[in-house]
Amino acid sequence: SRLYWTARIALVDRQDALEAFDAVFAEVFDQQALAVDPHARRTGPDGATGAGETTVPAPHAPPGAPQSGVPWHTGAPRRSGGPGETGRPGPWAPSPVEIVADQPFGDLRPEDLRLLGQWLEQARVRWPRRLGRRRTPHHHGRLDVRATLAASRHTGFELIRLCRARPIRRPRRIVVLCDVSRSMHGYADTYLHLMRAAVRAGDAEVFAFSTSLTRLTATLAHRSAEHAVARANDTVVDRYGGTHIAGSLEALLASHHGNLLRGAVVFVASDGWDSDDPQALGRAVARIRRRAHRLVWLNPRAGRPGYRPETGPMAAALPHCDALHAADTLDALRVVFDLDPVAGWVAHVSDGAS
Repeated sequence: SRLYWTARIALVDRQDALEAFDAVFAEVFDQQALAVDPHARRTGPDGATGAGETTVPAPHAPPGAPQSGVPWHTGAPRRSGGPGETGRPGPWAPSPVEIVADQPFGDLRPEDLRLLGQWLEQARVRWPRRLGRRRTPHHHGRLDVRATLAASRHTGFELIRLCRARPIRRPRRIVVLCDVSRSMHGYADTYLHLMRAAVRAGDAEVFAFSTSLTRLTATLAHRSAEHAVARANDTVVDRYGGTHIAGSLEALLASHHGNLLRGAVVFVASDGWDSDDPQALGRAVARIRRRAHRLVWLNPRAGRPGYRPETGPMAAALPHCDALHAADTLDALRVVFDLDPVAGWVAHVSDGAS
């Protein structure tokens, strides 16, 4: 049929994909009166060839293969659930990333973590946007008096056409603070790939902290993911050490990088285990919240059953956070980010202007 050949020419680009294509095509169209084989319209459903018509043997068909007009033998469509089914994944089996999507990052094998990191590196990011001062022509915008008067010069200064414009939407700055202390072992590498995707996407500043604060924006901007993560691990000299969240946040606020927090969406990726005074952490988080547009805390332990941040540092920081999300699995990250296995991920942390 024309549908079969159109789909086959458009979708199949190599010979070894023909069998999978025929299997999918059969699953969709096998309820028709005629078979999937486009030459069945000539032979009819009972296999009788019409008058004056012949079928051309397949030039590369193996002995005993059914003769049809297709250029080569692609095999019979495979059905699932039949006798002798081995249970092995077929052509449309889930990707390796989807298989481990519900497993905590700390329980993944090193090869799974590398695969997840590569998946995040290939992601396309559309972070929250803000309204800029400049305006651009748009038919749904507000009346642009200056452009309307300029256009009237071509019509004898008669206001024939009304021009409209609306503010340009610009990316909002992203600031990511990642805890790389001993308690975050197993999660830090995944977060580093997440931070690198943010840096390469646009206006983003990323920091790592354990007992001190380290800026990693320039380090993670390297074009090689493995080289960037390796350099980041070497740059953070106190990795997998103690935890001083309050001291690290105060160091950021006291430095000239603290001005980057103004109007930004700030992510703090930490389990909240801190050696500093909880009241000091609460004051530091409150100062960050006053400067930032939004403050989102990603806690890998928040996904555990019965987790309640009622005591300790998290209890002091939580009142100043706009949101608290678990970030221990890929499925948990989907709560914060719309992750698509093909197109990448799109951030949902935004206001009405995003």
